[in-house]
Amino acid sequence: MNKRFCLTLAAMFLGVAAAAQPFELGVSTGTSVNGSSQVDTGIDISYIFTIMPDLELGLGTGMRYARPLYDKTTTRIITNKDGTTADNTNVDKIFLNEITIPMFVRIRYSATHNLFLQADAGHRFRLFSIIDYFPVPESVTGWFIDPQIGYRLSPKRAISLGLQLQGGKHYEHTLFIDRTSGHNESSSTETKDVVRPIAFIRYTKSL
Repeated sequence: MNKRFCLTLAAMFLGVAAAAQPFELGVSTGTSVNGSSQVDTGIDISYIFTIMPDLELGLGTGMRYARPLYDKTTTRIITNKDGTTADNTNVDKIFLNEITIPMFVRIRYSATHNLFLQADAGHRFRLFSIIDYFPVPESVTGWFIDPQIGYRLSPKRAISLGLQLQGGKHYEHTLFIDRTSGHNESSSTETKDVVRPIAFIRYTKSL
């Protein structure tokens, strides 16, 4: 699914939301519990289907801004003329500025009249991520799931607390330098899976 398709789908979804019900508008903010993100804020809108009196399902999208800590690992492998090799690995921890569009499904169970349990699950599609205005690999975003517990302040307003688990990739680069053949250089790139836990608070209003 490419970026243009995601933007078009999100725009259509938001457009329909202005004239249809039942829709919910949510605003959330949070930060990681392991130091891997300074801030994670977002706005989302979802369409809710009532399956049973106490059970609801929904579909949603929105936009998120995050400042995650990103590991860029560079390994230099040098082959000397005498046949020996030397490895030098540096791990640079850099904060990104990241804008993504989430697409998710929602399930909500009302335990009491005011108390409910909810979970969203989906995928975050990157608009852009920059480090000092330089783009980074597309693979920094991925799936997410955010179980939460909420309380209805009124029939149309609610607040919830949750922990979002965000899956993604970190970028690893290996540089090979061969001094036996006139300082020839080659490189390889790979990614590794990471999970970022985000504790958040969300305010939701039915439209």
